[in-house]
Amino acid sequence: MSSLRTLLVGLGSPHGDDRIGWLLAGRVEAAVAEAGLTESCRVRLAASPVDLLDWSDGFERLIICDACQGLPRPGQMRCWSWPAVELRAIRWSGTHDLPLPTVLGIGQRLRKLPAQVMLCCVEADAAQACGVSDAAQAGIDRAAKFLLRLLI
Repeated sequence: MSSLRTLLVGLGSPHGDDRIGWLLAGRVEAAVAEAGLTESCRVRLAASPVDLLDWSDGFERLIICDACQGLPRPGQMRCWSWPAVELRAIRWSGTHDLPLPTVLGIGQRLRKLPAQVMLCCVEADAAQACGVSDAAQAGIDRAAKFLLRLLI
């Protein structure tokens, strides 16, 4: 079991595959509650990455779940530790007011980030406007299993 005090944030909106971050965070939150680990892992949902800077005080680890575009196929899951050069090639959800890597860079300069920051994304299906695509749902399943192994 992980002893780090973790904040897990799902980024997104209520539209199509942009819900990936919210759905992934919800899946993890339910499993964390079932395992009785709500003291060591807090889960929140956000429409903007800027919220991360206000919420991360007192946490040792931040895990961000989001939809992205730039991986080879819809539904593919990928996790990075911040900072990561590869993030330049990834396009994060278009509904954010500032791109996620920009917000993390600001947070790093302001010393508002926990010691460990991880980004976990699932490639969105650009054609999916309503509901969540089957490929994205499969990616959410894989990402949830990965994060639960990390947290529990």
